Amino acid sequence: MPRPLARGADSLIALALIVAGGALRFVRLGQQSFWHDEVHSVIMARGGDTGTLSETVFNTHGSLFLLMLRGWMHIFGSGEAAARALSALIGVLGLIAFQRVIRRYVEPGTALVALALLAFSPFHLGYSQEVRGYGLLFALGLLAVEACLVDIERRTPGTFVVALLVTLATCLSNLSGFFLVGLVGVFGWTLGRAQGYTLRRYAVFVLLIAVLLEPWIVAGAQSTGKFSVGTPPPHSDVILAKGESPPGLASIPYSFYDFTLGRSLGPSVDDLKLQRLRALRPHLPYLVPIAMLVTLLLVRGWRRADGPRRTVLLPWLVIPVIAMALFSLINLKAANSRYAFLGFAPFLLFLALGITSFAHRAARGLALAAVLAVFAWSDVQYFTNHAYWKPDARAAGALLVREARAGDAVIVYALDFPLRFYTPDSLAFLLPSGEAFASDSGAALWLAANVQPAQRIWILECNAWWMDRPDRFRRVCDRVRVREASWPLDKLPVYRYRAAGTP
Repeated sequence: MPRPLARGADSLIALALIVAGGALRFVRLGQQSFWHDEVHSVIMARGGDTGTLSETVFNTHGSLFLLMLRGWMHIFGSGEAAARALSALIGVLGLIAFQRVIRRYVEPGTALVALALLAFSPFHLGYSQEVRGYGLLFALGLLAVEACLVDIERRTPGTFVVALLVTLATCLSNLSGFFLVGLVGVFGWTLGRAQGYTLRRYAVFVLLIAVLLEPWIVAGAQSTGKFSVGTPPPHSDVILAKGESPPGLASIPYSFYDFTLGRSLGPSVDDLKLQRLRALRPHLPYLVPIAMLVTLLLVRGWRRADGPRRTVLLPWLVIPVIAMALFSLINLKAANSRYAFLGFAPFLLFLALGITSFAHRAARGLALAAVLAVFAWSDVQYFTNHAYWKPDARAAGALLVREARAGDAVIVYALDFPLRFYTPDSLAFLLPSGEAFASDSGAALWLAANVQPAQRIWILECNAWWMDRPDRFRRVCDRVRVREASWPLDKLPVYRYRAAGTP
């Protein structure tokens, strides 16, 4: 067992880790352009199409965060760095909340190890620099789990109200906060039985959440896909949900992969979607040792956790991950490990327990150094490797504003939302339908019907693999038009063609 530190030293180390982790979250906030989801946050915080406060309040994509963002942008502006600074600040508050809550479950030395892991976690860093509410989900989720466990233990009117309010706030930070309801039920059934926690108390808790959040629950249900187990058959009216994680049960191991490496080691999301397992092969020489190390530490952490701690930490980790996978399995929502963010804290705690389970100080130091080295490697890649960056809609928009002329046809697929943010409303986009990607003849027919009069056409491929994996549309353009220029922007290549026979 590690030797305990003096109380003052423990506090100083915790403060240093929070300062270091907090500073990291403010590094280069504006270097990448807004991504699709971030543009959505900025527009919804402004009030959407109508600009009204009600569109912000009743938005299902984290209305609490959007309200905070609305006030923040009113003071600091809506540029990339300014808007992301709110998420970075919330990320710092997440570090503080984590440090305060986890002392309930682990010894001080293990708590410092867990805090160090969070401070340099690439997974948490990425969402602390994105204009979305997932950092808020993490911070409030920590407080909600703590408040609900306190209510199970004490069962006073005050603890019930606090648990209810923090859970409501967590749900309003992101709809995946509703996974807390199932988690509290498991806690009540396991820990609560011996402490007098009743089914009636839990039922009142669930009923109040359902009543108070009824507008968001209804809107969220309406925005989901049709119920369909497994992959929808060809030509079905059920749309297979596309996310950044593999669908269904495959999203479970991918979530642990994401928790460990973030999105800046291994194959990029685009490569993984396009090439599947083949994309992993070049990265296996380092991914396999990392997976073995993390698995070893998680198993050791599981074994070191005693019965009471395991009763809390295991459901806290497993329920959000499984719930996210099940929603994907029945095609109600695309699988994304960020929806399992509630399970990230216990993941780090199991890792920290595994690191501090070694008897010798040198072994503990080596294990911690190895994990932090992996995290630091991913963090550096996140800031410097363009292969992991968001599509550069900002540069593409500036290019169009500078060089597009009246009469040009501008074709965008598959996502036009980020580009619209960076271009004036007067610049119209053409969005090809699904038939344009079904065959070479379909692409040629669509071009003939939609852009025939235009002397110049632009093609901007923003996540084009969603609609056109074989690049059929561009191949047809190369055959029927003359390519005169191209710009290989990060994950958003731009091409310009002219009609044959024109200068």
